[in-house]
Amino acid sequence: MKELLYGKIILSLAAAVAASAGVIGALVGERNARSKFEAEAPFANWGERYVDRITPVLQLIPEQAAKMRPVFERRGTEVNTLAQTTREQLRDIRERLHADLRSILRPEQWEQFLQLETRRLEAARRQTATPTGRNASTISSQR
Repeated sequence: MKELLYGKIILSLAAAVAASAGVIGALVGERNARSKFEAEAPFANWGERYVDRITPVLQLIPEQAAKMRPVFERRGTEVNTLAQTTREQLRDIRERLHADLRSILRPEQWEQFLQLETRRLEAARRQTATPTGRNASTISSQR
């Protein structure tokens, strides 16, 4: 009888340790994915790249392209500043959301939720390959 009780206790402890390891792994994975995504400045050197891409489409002369680059760089800097502020606000909201959800979910549900969130963040990161998500041929067809 005692052996059965000890077996149940050991099994319960092993399950708790495994669940804790999973939660820690999910937290580390989420943090890494989030920091890597948030560290990027999607509009860094945007003006140079964008003007290079649209020059043949618009048939820009060198003087026009030279005047456009700093304009795009300035606006890109503004966008990066706004994006950083927005990311910080979103991070605060997400942390409050997680605190609320963690108080509702059981530990194994919380672990599963974190894994779902990590996958969602990674998928979103893959979808934002370019700052605008468009290319020069798309721009020329939007007239």
